[in-house]
Amino acid sequence: MNPCLTESELAEARSAAESKVLTEPIRLLFVGRVEEAKGIGVVVEVAAELDKQGVRFSLDILGDGPARARYEGWSAAHGLTEIVHWHGWKARPKLISYYGSAHLLLAPSSTEGWPKTIGEGMAYGVVPLASDISTIPEALKKAGTGMALSRGNAAAYFKAITDYLSDRERWHRESRAAVSAARVFTYNHYLDEVRSLLGANGNI
Repeated sequence: MNPCLTESELAEARSAAESKVLTEPIRLLFVGRVEEAKGIGVVVEVAAELDKQGVRFSLDILGDGPARARYEGWSAAHGLTEIVHWHGWKARPKLISYYGSAHLLLAPSSTEGWPKTIGEGMAYGVVPLASDISTIPEALKKAGTGMALSRGNAAAYFKAITDYLSDRERWHRESRAAVSAARVFTYNHYLDEVRSLLGANGNI
């Protein structure tokens, strides 16, 4: 997996995650390019259904792209302006506050390797809901956190969110598991793995 965290970033994230609890409104987060391939249509469809069913939530969308204007307009037309927030691109330091407050990361991509946003979010105790593609299902199972859901299935994301709200202790366990597993996303861990693979005796 691609590294995305320094040791100091990991320590800061763990500290921020220590006091995190699942409260309402539940905080949802999407980070990435705003396009169909990243599943933005699924994200706003889930938001509309949550609102329709009376679930108290807020959704922060960080990123930009060709589909933003259409879906931002769509969400406004469906009365979601107060709960779906379109922030555009944010520099890495600015992401920290969003990871720090989020409960669930939505990553419904149709094609992906290993999204760095999942690793970054896990370090902050954000439980990922992601597509069942590439290495994602195996990695989440090994980490003991989050769910890998069928591509394009907004109903599955809706159910996953409401299931966590119905079993908050489960969310808490998986949030803690995410923090614990995030060590594998540090640059130091990555270099250790490369050294082990190449038998480099620490010379990398």
